[in-house]
Amino acid sequence: MEPIYIDVAIPHYNSPFLSKTLDSILQQTSELFSLNIYVVDDGSKNESLTKLQPYYEKSGVKFHFNDQNLGLVGNFNRCLEMSTHNYVHVMHADDILEPDFYHRVATEINKDSNLCLIACASQTFDGKNYRQPPKVNYNTKGLFEHLKFRNCLAASAVVLKTAVAKEMQFRKYAPHTSDWDMWTRVTANFPSLYITDVLHTYRTHESNDTRNFSDIDILKLELLFQQKMLQDGIFTKKDILIGKNGLAHSSKYRIAQLLLHRNIIPAVYVVLFMLKNVGFRHAIIATLGAAKVLLSKLKHTLIHTQHAN
Repeated sequence: MEPIYIDVAIPHYNSPFLSKTLDSILQQTSELFSLNIYVVDDGSKNESLTKLQPYYEKSGVKFHFNDQNLGLVGNFNRCLEMSTHNYVHVMHADDILEPDFYHRVATEINKDSNLCLIACASQTFDGKNYRQPPKVNYNTKGLFEHLKFRNCLAASAVVLKTAVAKEMQFRKYAPHTSDWDMWTRVTANFPSLYITDVLHTYRTHESNDTRNFSDIDILKLELLFQQKMLQDGIFTKKDILIGKNGLAHSSKYRIAQLLLHRNIIPAVYVVLFMLKNVGFRHAIIATLGAAKVLLSKLKHTLIHTQHAN
């Protein structure tokens, strides 16, 4: 059987976790796939990369350095531009793969060569603890239907057919949602598959790109994403209602988290944003949902404290 050829493109900018990421890729072994691994550096300003480079080049990893800083989305597209094989995986420089990630992906492609997007479940890791996601089979309704509500895919837990990815491109209108935008457009037009097992770990840390955005910034970008999908004819007006429900779902957790940390004014701003931009009904849904989340967390903390005593 001919192996599935996959480009593993790692957009890099000052990541302190690159070696962990590369190690998790290099430990992958199977006759079902062949990997072409390359790091695309976007003007890192520390010396850690040049120290790592000779060691990993011995294992076949290639290193490319952009002539100028392209920014997050620009470097994603540079990764796609450099891809020469049938499939491409834009793997973030701080995430980790399970040892059988590519074996499972290649297995699914061998079953259906028409697949243009293959994704898997992803857990989070904060440096101390792993957090498993609830097990959901997004194939039942199809990934596209779930992406109308929220971005249910971790950014680097997705492998794309290269020709489709190059045609679609990551779009720059909303950097925070550029991956969500890509997955939605691909799944709206091409076959996709979700692997329900956890084969990917998303690392949360102070340098995550999402930390550069406030809660209001993120909600604005998510609303802009919904509007762009409607403008492009990918979403219908009915789909936008689903999207508004998704914004309310996202907002309730943001409000609850802010209140837990006694950030009262930012929490009020989130409610006001929902009220002004999404509507009264969804602002109320978000607020009541946040209250339930908050009460649940406080109850859990109280029970834990009582057991400890």
